[in-house]
Amino acid sequence: MSESTRVSDEWVADINTLYQGVMVPAPDLVRIYRESGIRVPVHYVPMGVTPPTAAMRRQQRGDRFVFLTYSLGEMRKGAELAVMAFKELFGGDPRFELLIKTPAERAPWHHAVQNEQISIVNGSLSEQAWAELLAEADCFVFPSRGEGFGLPPREATLVGTPAIATEWLGLWDVSEWGYPIGVQELRPAPFLGDANHPNALWAEPNMDDLRALMTFAVEHHREALDKADCGQAYLSTFTWEAAAKGVLDVICGGNHA
Repeated sequence: MSESTRVSDEWVADINTLYQGVMVPAPDLVRIYRESGIRVPVHYVPMGVTPPTAAMRRQQRGDRFVFLTYSLGEMRKGAELAVMAFKELFGGDPRFELLIKTPAERAPWHHAVQNEQISIVNGSLSEQAWAELLAEADCFVFPSRGEGFGLPPREATLVGTPAIATEWLGLWDVSEWGYPIGVQELRPAPFLGDANHPNALWAEPNMDDLRALMTFAVEHHREALDKADCGQAYLSTFTWEAAAKGVLDVICGGNHA
């Protein structure tokens, strides 16, 4: 999948030469692939989201309000924006905490985070441990600049944790299950990735929206929890069984057992 406004020339050439069609997990990617020069059919087939077990449901916290964000160590996930907004809004107030989950070793900017209110959770987690971490948070913050589908905030919603995410590309439907951050503008996407063209653009999240929504999640937390509960019904349709059926429908033209 791609996470920007243009597919790389290499991918376009390979797809047109080697394949009879391509499946993408977000509606806008259909248009982007076609505008990038893909000539074979492009089909929208959303991914699935693994639902939690009853044991993974959100746990009530005590005296601290915990925000959680996710980082791969680069700019795309926008975790540094969550850090900046958190420090502006809640810096110096011990009632608030920010956790940064990263599956890799610390990136250079992670080392620069020296703050008693901010902690980094390194390394890989089992599915159970990841769901438990999501359930410990009072709010999941995901100011991503580009997603093909965007699993982390959807997974947070399914454990009952309110989610804030950028309303763009793979997160096109965030208003159905969470709180949408608007896009301030599209900017050059400075990341390496075989799928993305060097001249591609990605979204710059609106920081005013981010700060306002983080404040809202604190001041109206009961309402935010209700929003997550409603979002679970919407996301419950995004099963891996439905994703598999979508793939088979494309391959078999809907004619399969």
